[in-house]
Amino acid sequence: MFKIDNNLYISNKESAYNSYLINKNNIKYCIDCTKNNYNIIQCKNIKFKSSDPPTNKDINFIFNNIKSIIKLILKINTKNINVLIFCNKGRNRSSTLAIGFLIYKYNINYITAYRYLKNINHNTLLNPSSQTIFIIQNLKNYLN
Repeated sequence: MFKIDNNLYISNKESAYNSYLINKNNIKYCIDCTKNNYNIIQCKNIKFKSSDPPTNKDINFIFNNIKSIIKLILKINTKNINVLIFCNKGRNRSSTLAIGFLIYKYNINYITAYRYLKNINHNTLLNPSSQTIFIIQNLKNYLN
């Protein structure tokens, strides 16, 4: 589990299910970026479903919904409540949402957001699909 911003963390599903880590980091909301129905008992669970690699349907879903989920994260963060973004391996889907968050909050480009996240978590976008790269490269267009 890695802290990427004030009140925002990223991880894989194993860390998300680790009660010790959830409690230690005072995580209250968990955003599941998988198509599975993971339910982290200690959290209020939010679904942001996509496949890895993302299908065309997933790409449309991400582009159509990423801004609203980021605004929800920001709203929760203003209450000083910790949020965890996770997917199965903590590499692509959760990283995509985290990069989108950084782009939106700090008005930076995807390369800067990627480098920042990669510096915190070396697994960020490890072997991404061409679809994931396409999403990352085009996020800013959907976040304005």
